[in-house]
Amino acid sequence: MRRFATAMVLSMSALLTAGCGIAITGDDIAALLADAIGLIQTRPQELPPVLIDQGDSIIIDASVTIIVNPAVDIVPADLPNVTVLGFENDTDWDIYIKYFADGELQGIYVYQGEVLLLEYPCLDVIELISEDDIDPFTGELVDSFDLIGDDFFNPEDFFCGDAVIFNFNPVSALPDVEIVDLSQ
Repeated sequence: MRRFATAMVLSMSALLTAGCGIAITGDDIAALLADAIGLIQTRPQELPPVLIDQGDSIIIDASVTIIVNPAVDIVPADLPNVTVLGFENDTDWDIYIKYFADGELQGIYVYQGEVLLLEYPCLDVIELISEDDIDPFTGELVDSFDLIGDDFFNPEDFFCGDAVIFNFNPVSALPDVEIVDLSQ
């Protein structure tokens, strides 16, 4: 029922926006993302000792905004100039992801069952590097995956103003990817 209500709101918003020139709002953006993702990660990223011991750290470019409330944190007027990256963790583990955002190394930690949302200035290329799976109870390294070659390019795969959602799941070593046009 909730999905139906969300779909109706989005359909009505699209009709109103197309017909009357009404601008998209933060609530519209939040509804679009709510349909694509699960629980947004709001707690701070903390690496377990096993990752720290191997030299890993949280690396997020200073120009990036960590999104905890899409309705407030994503400004609709900024959409033509941003790319939202989402890392959804549907595995049984916490995950540490390394990737390049326009050539800049990034490292993030996503708790099991949560989605980390990051707003970047408009990106040209996203290059996934690796995934480390960590047992959320013991903090031990469970498995590691090489993701090199899983690259995404603007405008071939996404556009500025899109949310690129990487869904890490127990079925595949590579994440599923969903593109959400936030400016619709």
